[in-house]
Amino acid sequence: MHTCDNRKCCNPHHLKIGTQKENLLDMNIKNRHGTHPRKHTAKTLERIKQMKKENKTVPEMAKALGYHKRTIFRLMAENNLCC
Repeated sequence: MHTCDNRKCCNPHHLKIGTQKENLLDMNIKNRHGTHPRKHTAKTLERIKQMKKENKTVPEMAKALGYHKRTIFRLMAENNLCC
């Protein structure tokens, strides 16, 4: 299991032994399951609009909201919030 949550990391100090079940639980707790759809509420879209007005970057928005930056780009495109 990656303790640093970087899949490419191969530093043995960043790994710990765990079962698949423990790894999946850890992934869900950390909201690192990017392949599963998530509900995006109106509140999330309002936060994106507000952060855009504050000139926040997409990576900053993604970090603040707990999303991947591709998800933020997609949400912005789907809701005409781009550019």
